[in-house]
Amino acid sequence: QQAQAQGQARTAEGGESAIGMPNEEVPDSLPADPIDSTRSDGKLGRVLAGTISEGHVAECPICMEGLCLRPCAVFVRGARRTCPHYIHEDCAEMLENARSTVDRESGTGLMCPLCRTDSAAIRLMPRIEDNPRAWFAAADAAGDGRLSRREAELALVSQFPLNYVELSASLDECWRRWDHDGSGFISTEEFVAPGTGLLDYARKYLLRETPAPAVAVAMIY
Repeated sequence: QQAQAQGQARTAEGGESAIGMPNEEVPDSLPADPIDSTRSDGKLGRVLAGTISEGHVAECPICMEGLCLRPCAVFVRGARRTCPHYIHEDCAEMLENARSTVDRESGTGLMCPLCRTDSAAIRLMPRIEDNPRAWFAAADAAGDGRLSRREAELALVSQFPLNYVELSASLDECWRRWDHDGSGFISTEEFVAPGTGLLDYARKYLLRETPAPAVAVAMIY
């Protein structure tokens, strides 16, 4: 029996998602039993689960600790993300607190430490098991209502102890199952598709208790 990973996270509030995706497109909670056990997905499961590692995971650019070890945040202006990068929420709050009153009032002076893009605010990255709708919207850094391969990869390594090198190498097989129409992107419908969507595979292969990794961290650009 698989156990979901422990931890608390705040979720987006209101009738529209934090990044502007209407609520009705993706369900608020996980399907009761979305995995069709008759499907032959053992190999794909091993590919995805095999990326869980005590080795190289993505790191926070401020504290240099693994992103997956603490809640993460993203940089935003209004309802849109300003860059694709992730940072620990508490580290982002330190940047926020260091801003001058003038910068805070004008919505400037909050820069991503990786790309130096100026932002107005920070926003908590929801956990996929707590609010799939908000997770999808926050992972959609381009704000176009779909996930690119890179957007999905960065969102996954921000929450899970995944070896980013192995994940990138393994994602071809996963992507063929998640991107049903071969468009190169995951739509909201594909994300929640029973048995073949990214949401179901995250639930089945990643949302389980794992020991906190003794990690070697690396910056993801």
